[in-house]
Amino acid sequence: MGIFKSVGEKAKGAASAAASKSQEMVEVGKLKKKISNLEDLIGDSKMKIGELTYAAHVEGQELPISEMDKIYSEIDQSIKEIETLKVDIQNVKSGTVIE
Repeated sequence: MGIFKSVGEKAKGAASAAASKSQEMVEVGKLKKKISNLEDLIGDSKMKIGELTYAAHVEGQELPISEMDKIYSEIDQSIKEIETLKVDIQNVKSGTVIE
């Protein structure tokens, strides 16, 4: 009977490891989706800067610096968030708890 107990324990261990890996993959997927959303936001922000620049050119006006500075800050913040999320992904993969 000892052999069945040993096999059962190994099976439970394997199932537990599979569940843990599955949870890791789900968490990493969520973090990657957040990164993708932020990258889309950065792209949209860069497009807006281009539109503002071109509109000022066409209208012969000065660049709307204060509006552009706000967009630059949003881009900078998104980049910082992406870097934090990349660290979070590494922490999940290494088994480190994210606080």
